[in-house]
Amino acid sequence: MKKCLLIQPGAFGDFFVTAPIAKHYSELGYEVTWPTRKKFSHIMKHFPYATNTILDDRVLDSDWLRSDVIKCLELSESLKPDLILNLADRGPHPTEETPWETFEQTKYRLANLDFEIKHNLDWSRDLEKENEIYDHFVGNEKDYALVHLTSSNNDRAELPTCLNKKIIEFQPFEDDNIVGWYKVIMNASAIFCVESSFQAFVDGFINDIKCPKYLLSRPTLAVGQSYTVSKYWNKKHMK
Repeated sequence: MKKCLLIQPGAFGDFFVTAPIAKHYSELGYEVTWPTRKKFSHIMKHFPYATNTILDDRVLDSDWLRSDVIKCLELSESLKPDLILNLADRGPHPTEETPWETFEQTKYRLANLDFEIKHNLDWSRDLEKENEIYDHFVGNEKDYALVHLTSSNNDRAELPTCLNKKIIEFQPFEDDNIVGWYKVIMNASAIFCVESSFQAFVDGFINDIKCPKYLLSRPTLAVGQSYTVSKYWNKKHMK
């Protein structure tokens, strides 16, 4: 079997953006090896079409992602892959991102895939965990808005007023911090998300979600600045 080394060792949002690429190459007949830190293995276990290799703890650069990319490149010497997909936007290499692209678009260009494939996220679901999270946060509520307001930088978006709905706010739950919220997502009557790893997960199957979906501004971004180019999010509440 042909071997593919996929270099995207972090972080959470990048995994959901990149997973459809891993699946595509697996379906082409490649054995896809995807190295990450051990702390990400609970997410990687949901992507059975890629083999997760755990990177060691060496610090090779002050930038943790650049350090991990260097270790991924070292793995290529022993793995001897037929194909290396280096999708990391930070590394010992210059960035491949052009001024007219977002980092997501760059990954799909480098993978020679149509950008719309990123909405075909496939993962192993844990129905028991999904039901547990739904029962804990939603219960018997029928009309609720699911909101995620805090980004990975801990900046907090402002939620529009006068929603006239019960608000269910995303938060980590035990050992599941994102994918277990699938049932809550699919039953919401509206979704409000700051650009984040959670939003990247939702964007992976956004064509299946029938309720209105709104992006919220991250306070640390300039007016009009956005990471997401998906046409399926309403941006009317962004600054």
